[in-house]
Amino acid sequence: KNAERFLVIHGIAGMGKSTLALQYAHEFKNINPNHTSIWVNAENEDKIINSFENILNIELNKTSYNQEICKKINSDLKKENRDLLIIYDNVE
Repeated sequence: KNAERFLVIHGIAGMGKSTLALQYAHEFKNINPNHTSIWVNAENEDKIINSFENILNIELNKTSYNQEICKKINSDLKKENRDLLIIYDNVE
């Protein structure tokens, strides 16, 4: 049950990838109401950092933000034993 799973949806712009991911997030919520979903704008590094700053309500150091994000997710979100869904949108 606690296995990490990864899924990539890729294709040309305008295909409906974001819509498909949003639909999956809704279905994931219906199946597992005790979960946390995070939607990250991954267009570029600054937008990724900004998304996580807003989601996690912290200010991130641009040189060590990966470690800070992981630490915050592990300490705040996973301690509640919730499943976690992270959607990175607009990855180039």
